[in-house]
Amino acid sequence: MDFVKSAFVASLLFTVAFQVCLQIGFPFSKSFIHSLLISFSTTAVLYNSTKKQEAEIWKIKLNLEKHPLGGFFKETYRSTEGAVCLPQRYGVDTERKFATQIAYLVTDFNFTQFHKLKSDEIWHFVDGDPMLIYVIDTETGDLKINSLGRKEGCEFTALIPAGCYHASCLSKPKLGSYALATAMVCPGFEPEDAEVLTRSELLDKFPQHKDATLKLTRICETKTKVSNKLD
Repeated sequence: MDFVKSAFVASLLFTVAFQVCLQIGFPFSKSFIHSLLISFSTTAVLYNSTKKQEAEIWKIKLNLEKHPLGGFFKETYRSTEGAVCLPQRYGVDTERKFATQIAYLVTDFNFTQFHKLKSDEIWHFVDGDPMLIYVIDTETGDLKINSLGRKEGCEFTALIPAGCYHASCLSKPKLGSYALATAMVCPGFEPEDAEVLTRSELLDKFPQHKDATLKLTRICETKTKVSNKLD
């Protein structure tokens, strides 16, 4: 894996040198240029293949399964203690654990469609490529896009306030790309705390965010149910 990444970087550096040589008029044969293009293409394929293997390793290591809203997940923590003095939005005489957490993986061109929870949700970036979390404030209708990752301009954490519709995807989706993150919910998540709108419902509610809605919802008009699993 390190070898492939090193080869990829070396190819990029060589490309720069190649461009400089072209600008100064250095003569290259057609066979040399042809071989060079094949080499670059092979390196790119190997790099994308390696990235895909990394995603598969995370799936196996964390025992991830398909998330009903897109991507892959596994509930990794559910506190043993809870609380009953909760805001009215949770219902009467209800109890929630203090906190729950999932590991979440998004790959390639996949995404998690817009939904909202009754609790605050805190995302932490773990590994992979930069990802985006779209958050719509239900009171103001404002849209905020959080960028998580290791690259410049990205953050490592993002807060999604209770009641805000949110969705996630890769910043630059392509075959072999992935992002791994954790999401902690406080008070803890229960399936009945999630609300998922259809594409048409979301467009009616937030027509100013048509592009984001079309990008991060699915055509199917059947409402998806969210579950939690902890084996």
